[in-house]
Amino acid sequence: MRFRLATLPIGGDARLTVLRAGAEKTLTVRLVAPPETPPRDKTEISGRNPFNGATLVNLNPALAEEIGINSGLSGVMVFGIKRGSVANRLGLQPGDMLLKVNERPVPSVAEARKLLGVESPRWAITIKRNGEVMSLVLGG
Repeated sequence: MRFRLATLPIGGDARLTVLRAGAEKTLTVRLVAPPETPPRDKTEISGRNPFNGATLVNLNPALAEEIGINSGLSGVMVFGIKRGSVANRLGLQPGDMLLKVNERPVPSVAEARKLLGVESPRWAITIKRNGEVMSLVLGG
C-alpha cells in the first residue's frame, strides 16, 4: 500500500476501501508531504570535541521518509562523517542517534552545537545505534 500511495501526487486524494465490522467502507484520504518539523538544521561539527568531522541533523518525518527509516523517530542523528576526522577515528557512523553529551540530553542540533562548543577535558557520549545504546568516555 505504501508504494501505491507514493505514486499518487501530493495534494491529491486517495480512496481506500476497508473492511470494518464485516462491512466494506470507502474512505477518502488527503495526501500530504511528510513535515519538515523540526527543521533539519544540517550542521558540520568542528572544534576540539569527539564529533569533529561529523554532520548532525534534526531527524524529522520528511528526512526519515527520504532515508527509509521509521518516521516516528526524532532527535539528533549523525548524517555524515568526514573520512579521517576525529568522529571517523572514534567509530561514529551515519545513522547514530546522539542522546547525551557529558550526561546532558541532546534534543536538537542547536543544543549539540552548544554542548560540543564548550572545551572539556573529559567527554562522555551516549549514542543509539541499531536499537542499542552505547556510551563512550574520553579523557580525564
